[in-house]
Amino acid sequence: MTVPARAHEQVARAALDLFAANGYERTTLQMIASATGLSGRAVTGLFRTKDALLDAALAPLLADLELLSAENASGSARPPLEGFIGFLVKHRTVITLMDRDPGIRTRPVIGARMERYRDEMRGLCDDGRSDPWERVYLTAALGGLISAAASFPEMSDEELHRGLRLTGIRLLGRGRRTPRPAPALVSQTW
Repeated sequence: MTVPARAHEQVARAALDLFAANGYERTTLQMIASATGLSGRAVTGLFRTKDALLDAALAPLLADLELLSAENASGSARPPLEGFIGFLVKHRTVITLMDRDPGIRTRPVIGARMERYRDEMRGLCDDGRSDPWERVYLTAALGGLISAAASFPEMSDEELHRGLRLTGIRLLGRGRRTPRPAPALVSQTW
């Protein structure tokens, strides 16, 4: 890896950590420069804007999501749920940032990426069924797993992976692409 590429990666990683800790709006380019030991001018030489830095920080997540989606589409031997949980654990800092800092979704440079991220997430375990119940259930289950990945920063990666896996199996079934059938609605008298 060349020095500029290493610096690029170092600055993007530091920015991501600071965005997650302080929020996107409260993190300044100077804070990022200080965290990396570079000058503010060096940081702006690598990334002209904070939005460009955010875009670069999200790039590895989106690249891995595309790989996971392609793996899922190819009928990989690994169940989609296992791949999804591994993805959440690997990218837990970004997942936390996106879950906790809604201002990020309003950034112009991020809008299209966020749409693609959401669509890819839904597509991971969806096998094309159009039953509204299954689509709602799947969206809620995946959203719950995403939120859980963002909610336990004190857990080790191994603990988080195990907790998400057990929860995912309970919600979606071992290796299933769609949830169990909807339960019959029972009228209750209160």
